[in-house]
Amino acid sequence: MTPMGRKLVESLSSSLCPACGRKKKHAQTLCYGCYKSLPQPLKSALYARLGNGYEQSFNDAMRYLEVETPAFPEARECQ
Repeated sequence: MTPMGRKLVESLSSSLCPACGRKKKHAQTLCYGCYKSLPQPLKSALYARLGNGYEQSFNDAMRYLEVETPAFPEARECQ
């Protein structure tokens, strides 16, 4: 898995919205407010699988929301 893929998996597992830093639900890409502000095609694209278009959809959503540096959670140490 790529470093970006790992960051996205960690983000999906966290409660931190990468766009605004507010709370979001586990397994969702964005908080409700950020998700709601996206146009329907971008919302739908975020349901792509990791490695099968999700990375590009995430980048497109960040660009639309004008987020230069997403707020990713701290990476967990491998055990």
